[in-house]
Amino acid sequence: MGISNGVAEHDAKLPRPSEEGDTRAQRDGAQSGVRAAPQIGARIEAALAASVRTEATLADLFRTVKFLSATIGTVREANSALSQELETLAEMLGSGGDERTALAGRIQRLEKVVVDAARDAESERVRLLTEHDKFIAMLLADHERDLDALRRRLSELEGTPSVEKKS
Repeated sequence: MGISNGVAEHDAKLPRPSEEGDTRAQRDGAQSGVRAAPQIGARIEAALAASVRTEATLADLFRTVKFLSATIGTVREANSALSQELETLAEMLGSGGDERTALAGRIQRLEKVVVDAARDAESERVRLLTEHDKFIAMLLADHERDLDALRRRLSELEGTPSVEKKS
C-alpha cells in the first residue's frame, strides 16, 4: 500500500527548516510521528484483509465438507437400496436349479461390490475430513501467528512491552 493523499498533503504542510527556523530535533520528531501512523494503519488494514480472506476460505471449506458429507450420505442410501433389492431378488429365487445357482453367484458378487463401495466411501470420507481438518488447523495457526506478529509490532510502535500469548 502506498502513502495516502491525506498523509502526502500533511507532509507538504509541515514547516520547512528555512521557513520557521526549527531545530533538527523538532523536525525529526514531527516527521517520525507522521510516518508511524500510516505504517500501523496499513498493517492493521493488511491484517483485516487477511482475516477476511481466511474467513472466506474457511467458509468455502465448510461448504465443501458439507457437500461431501451429503454426497457420501446419498451414496450410502443408494447402496442400502441396492442391498435391499438384492435381498428381495435372492428371496424370489426360491427355486430354479442351474439358473438359481448362477443368480446366487451374481447376487454374491453384487453384494461384495456393495460392501466394497461402502468401505471405500467411508475411508474416503475419513481421509477427506482428516485432510480438511489439517488444512483448517494450518490456516488457523497461520492466522494466529500473523495476529501475534501484528500485536507485537503494535506494542513496539506504542512503546509498551508486548504481551506474549501462552499456548
